Amino acid sequence: MRTLTLLISVVLTLAFACQAAPPTPYDADFVKTLREMRLYRLGESYIAEKLTADDLSDNASSELTSVMIELLGEESLCLPSDKQGETVDKAKRFAEEYLKAHSGSPFRIRVLIALALNDLNAGELGAMNVQLFPGDEPTRQTALTRLRQADDQIRELTRIFASPSNAQDPKTKQKVFSDEHWQRLKNQTAFFSARRALAMAKCYPENSPEYSDCVIQANAELKTLGSIPSTEPLCWQARLLRVRAERMSGDVQAAQNALSFMLEEQKPPIEMLLDFQAEKLYVLMSSDRSAAVKILSELEQSLSGSFSNADTSDDAAHLAVLDAFVTFEKESAARGDKNEQKKWQDKATQWAGKMRLYDSGFYARSAQQVLAALAIKKLDEESSDENAANTQAPSTIVLAAENLFREGQFQKAIDAYVKAATREKELLSLNQDDGGGSGNSPTTPAPSEENVFNYRYVAAAIAHKLNDHVQAADLFRQAALGAPKNPKAAQAFKTALFHAGKLVDVNKPETIERYSVMLDEFLKTFPDSPDVNLIRQQKQRLSEAIKTAPKTPAQRLLEAQTALKENRSEEALTLFKQLAKEFPNTQDIQIGFAEALSAANADQDALNQWRKVALNVKQYSPEWYRAKYEVASLLVKTGQKDKAVEMVRLLKLLRPDLGGAEWSEKFEKLLLK
Repeated sequence: MRTLTLLISVVLTLAFACQAAPPTPYDADFVKTLREMRLYRLGESYIAEKLTADDLSDNASSELTSVMIELLGEESLCLPSDKQGETVDKAKRFAEEYLKAHSGSPFRIRVLIALALNDLNAGELGAMNVQLFPGDEPTRQTALTRLRQADDQIRELTRIFASPSNAQDPKTKQKVFSDEHWQRLKNQTAFFSARRALAMAKCYPENSPEYSDCVIQANAELKTLGSIPSTEPLCWQARLLRVRAERMSGDVQAAQNALSFMLEEQKPPIEMLLDFQAEKLYVLMSSDRSAAVKILSELEQSLSGSFSNADTSDDAAHLAVLDAFVTFEKESAARGDKNEQKKWQDKATQWAGKMRLYDSGFYARSAQQVLAALAIKKLDEESSDENAANTQAPSTIVLAAENLFREGQFQKAIDAYVKAATREKELLSLNQDDGGGSGNSPTTPAPSEENVFNYRYVAAAIAHKLNDHVQAADLFRQAALGAPKNPKAAQAFKTALFHAGKLVDVNKPETIERYSVMLDEFLKTFPDSPDVNLIRQQKQRLSEAIKTAPKTPAQRLLEAQTALKENRSEEALTLFKQLAKEFPNTQDIQIGFAEALSAANADQDALNQWRKVALNVKQYSPEWYRAKYEVASLLVKTGQKDKAVEMVRLLKLLRPDLGGAEWSEKFEKLLLK
């Protein structure tokens, strides 16, 4: 109800604000509210309209541009990784346009700070992903890239702050920033630099020189901060960062003492208490597990009702609780305690699901990455246990699939997308059976046919990227036939036909048959497609190609066997004679040639051919006994019974059972003739 009221208030305010004249600091506060509610498009259109004003001052232009950059930066964090680039580039274009038009303006520091903040947030998120996905080098390099970009912006800001004259308007030589405000911005930049250094440290192993150097750099940057009044949030944020730096440097006791002193003696502002409680949880996780579990329980209980209230003040505490769940889950796994591990894993999954839905920017994206890591782990468990039930939410499985794709594990990504589609289909069936109530929760969107199609389509697209014609043809076909009314369905099926066409082999009739069936499926499923005539033409060309194509060895053998079966002896002999010449080592052909010679009463040639068969088939196999029997029969037929008797007696010495009752009886009857 609170969110709805706030939304109505924002929209009404927007209606009046659009009539207002020059921008004021109100714009930043207003857009911040839109950001908290994830109304990014509304905020972007609002600022874009403001930026078109003809009488826009340099001051107002810098403020609006920096607000736009921060809004786009936060929006990018909430997008899938493959869609972030466009939004990040858009923010950079706004910055470049302002900096080009106001190259000497002191107000440009606002834009540089906004750019640095975007890269810093993305880099910190990337650093967290490095810890969630150890060994994922692409993720590490992406995080390092964004943190280095932030460093470039911070260095430029440091250079500007080094000269007080940069606070003056170059035309009027009047200060546009007071000394107090200038120092505040300078402190903020140093604070960003310390944050960047600590995030950089997380991209390296804890015992490495790089890790230590980054933590030392963070401490050095924090010492450069000027005097900050305790009434300013930055004062307490910096104090918290000092505690974090001490914790990361290994001095947990110093961090704990500093926290106790600040909480008990200095009394931080009430809006910062949750942040201090969150940092206390991190410190205790490094030093006192039982105390950490206790404070975690308290935080979990006090924060459990804080979701969905459009208030970002508790987002950092939400993340600390989630990190604790993940840490304890890993500890339980290392001990081999399956029950304890499942308890923490379930808590982490549920908490991250709420954060992803309700928290803002960096924190929502952090939760999303935790969900992905947990989902990958669960998918691995399911793949090793055939009886494991697939109970994950499809959207969570998709997060895992996205990360697997980013890590280059393409086949696992395909399997995950297919599993997501299967799970989505199951939930959709349950919803239809009970009128739409099954499987849904506040953190699980209602299943849809469109999602089923999209998950299969992405899996197919990965197979397409890999040039895996078999998988791509099958997955594109499944996607299209599963949702024929989807706007992309016909195109998906066309892509399936493309891959199936690549598999057509004149030597493999089954590939031709499959392709022909798929052509018929397209014509039946998409009769209104503009490609119908093209598909009909393709089917006609396929039929003509089949008629004119040279017969395969398998087809020729079948033709010869049919002629022999139908007592067309001369035709069968001609066909087998040519095949035997071309394929001297093919057993079925050589036996068929011997049968054709016998059927044509070419006794001497048949005798020689059966002897050849007996030499080339496996000894004492059914084919070998048959060849021996045929040789003996032809010896009898050509008046050489003595040789036949001698051959059978020798065979009986080697194999007294003569190959079993069937062959023994045949040989005995032959000798009685």
